[in-house]
Amino acid sequence: MDGAAVTLIAMGVIIAALVILGMVAFGKLHAADMAATEAAVALDEARSRRADLVSGLADVTKEHAPQERSVFDDAVTAHAGSDDAAITQALNDILQLADNYPDLKTSSSFSQLEEHLSDSTNELAHARQHYNDTARHLNQLVATVPWMFFSGFAGITSRDLVEF
Repeated sequence: MDGAAVTLIAMGVIIAALVILGMVAFGKLHAADMAATEAAVALDEARSRRADLVSGLADVTKEHAPQERSVFDDAVTAHAGSDDAAITQALNDILQLADNYPDLKTSSSFSQLEEHLSDSTNELAHARQHYNDTARHLNQLVATVPWMFFSGFAGITSRDLVEF
C-alpha cells in the first residue's frame, strides 16, 4: 500500500467514527429532551389536579360558609391562572377558613377532598423532583463535551429548573 491509500483509509475511518459519534449524540440528546418533555407534561398534569382539588374544596366550603365570598373568588382566580403560588395561597385561606367552621371540618366531602389534596400535593412534589432530575440531566449533556458540539445541530437547548 502506498501513502495515499493509507491516508484515504485513515480519513474514511475518522469520518465513519465521527458519523457514528454524531448518531449516538443525536440519539442521546433527543432521548434526554423527550424525557424532560414527558416530565414537564406530568408536572403540568399534577398541577392541574391540585388546582381542581382546591376548586373542589372551595365549592364544599361555599356550602358551609357562603359569606366568605372573597376566599372562593380567590380560589377560582387561582385555578384559572394555574399559578402555584396563588393556588397555595387559596388553599391556605380555605384551610384557615375551615378552622372557623367546625361543621365544615366534620363534613365527609371536605375530609375526602382534604385527603386527596394531601396525596395530590405529594404527587406534585414528586413530579417537580422528577422534572428537575430529567432537566438537570439534559442540561449536563448540553453543557459537556462531546454532546455540546451536537446540541446546536440537534436543536436541543437547556431547560429551566422548577423551584419548590
